[in-house]
Amino acid sequence: MLFLTWGGGSPVDARAFYELDLSRRYVDDDYAYLCPPAFAQLTAPLRRLPFEAFVAVVRLAEVVTLVVMAPYGAWLAIWLPPVASEINAANINLLPMGAVVLSLRWPSAGDASGATPA
Repeated sequence: MLFLTWGGGSPVDARAFYELDLSRRYVDDDYAYLCPPAFAQLTAPLRRLPFEAFVAVVRLAEVVTLVVMAPYGAWLAIWLPPVASEINAANINLLPMGAVVLSLRWPSAGDASGATPA
């Protein structure tokens, strides 16, 4: 995992986020963008970074989210193939999972997003 991360790995999902063309959002090609438009707007400032820096920021956010979700098990989980491949691809699946865990641990955290019923 560490070798893949520092050696560049294969950040295929980050490539889809980084090379997003808003006029061709959901076109089926090698790096198809399959996330909601709101995520495209949130990542717009990050896409101004060089690609390697963008990948580093996404991977760092994923690792931080993993540590917050499982503070004692993160160091074991990162060696599991599904988690390692998630971080290697620089996908964002750990980030929404982190939001769900946060709202379950502290229900008032979801109030601002409207995720919890009134």
